[in-house]
Amino acid sequence: MNEILAAVVIGLASSLLASVAFLAFLTTLRPNIQISEQIAKSVTIEGEVEYRIKIVNKSHWPVNRIHAEFALIQYRNGPGGRFKKRTALSLRRSEVMQLLSTRADVEEEYADYAFRFSITVPFVRGSTGWWSAEVR
Repeated sequence: MNEILAAVVIGLASSLLASVAFLAFLTTLRPNIQISEQIAKSVTIEGEVEYRIKIVNKSHWPVNRIHAEFALIQYRNGPGGRFKKRTALSLRRSEVMQLLSTRADVEEEYADYAFRFSITVPFVRGSTGWWSAEVR
């Protein structure tokens, strides 16, 4: 009887230990995506202002299906207090199928481990920012 009880306890303990080790391994597989703190701004030949936000895959494995949505949030005063106005911004490309792992030089301009989401808005003369332009 003691041998059966010892076998059951050892089996439960080893399965619990194996489960904890497997979960610890899975957490290392989690993607590590870094979003740039700076937003790049340039004016195109057509006179539109383009804003670019760069993301980089810092993990050792490829990342699949990255989807981004951007919105302009403005605070407005109205009856009863302040409220938020959300305007969806359309991106040139809102989904990336795959970002490879960081294996090359990080300063490389065209790398498979990085992607730049871009937003283009018409330039308005005399405006101080892109929020005064009509967003498309």
